[in-house]
Amino acid sequence: MLVAAFVCWLAVIIFSAAGAVRLASTLVSPKAVDVILLPGTFLARLGLILGLLVSGGSLHDVPLIGEPRNSDVAGGSPLRLRAWFGAILTALIPIAACAAGIVVLVKMLGVSVARATLTTSAATQLPSSINAFWAFLRGAVDLMESTLSAAAGCNLADWRVWVFFYLLICFALRMTATRGNLRGVLGALALIGAALTVCAVAYSPLINAISRGWPVISLVVATNLLLLLAALLARGISEVSRAIRGRSPRHEL
Repeated sequence: MLVAAFVCWLAVIIFSAAGAVRLASTLVSPKAVDVILLPGTFLARLGLILGLLVSGGSLHDVPLIGEPRNSDVAGGSPLRLRAWFGAILTALIPIAACAAGIVVLVKMLGVSVARATLTTSAATQLPSSINAFWAFLRGAVDLMESTLSAAAGCNLADWRVWVFFYLLICFALRMTATRGNLRGVLGALALIGAALTVCAVAYSPLINAISRGWPVISLVVATNLLLLLAALLARGISEVSRAIRGRSPRHEL
């Protein structure tokens, strides 16, 4: 059950990151978003390049800043098996690279300067009834509230706190796939779930390892949900402002 919850929260991380970045890109240019998130953009793009190299895709038109313009990035290929393989790798490796960056960041800075943000945990079981589903959602809201309160309670006079949260945001928001590679994300989630299930059966200590890392997972979930909420509020304020000034609303997403 813990593996299923892990895959569920990983999906929340990925899709909330995609939503937050997409909304932010309607308020400022996509290239500006890439520059603001440069550490995460760089790490994710390196992962994308590695995925293309492993899957035999083309590296042509894969810029550091801006969306890749080559269809091979999304696994496009006349061979169905190769297409799925490329799509999964080009989604999985950038996500794994940013996740590894977060783990290193937490060990280097988080434990010492933002330990309080690692004390709350997301639900470890998926809901099995309507009442449990609403309790699950309330738990996610409580997770965001407690994480934000813990972050506000850190020593904001310490520059390391600001570095930690900036890099956390950069890496967390880049835990998503290249635009147009939805099949790769879904395939990667299915592959992760299947691999973890098999490994947990064959090697039971894996569950304990996931449990030890649950506070970090919870922190990333809360971070991306808070950023998605902030992006939604900013987009809403922008649209209300445009309406007051008599301008037509933005439609691009």
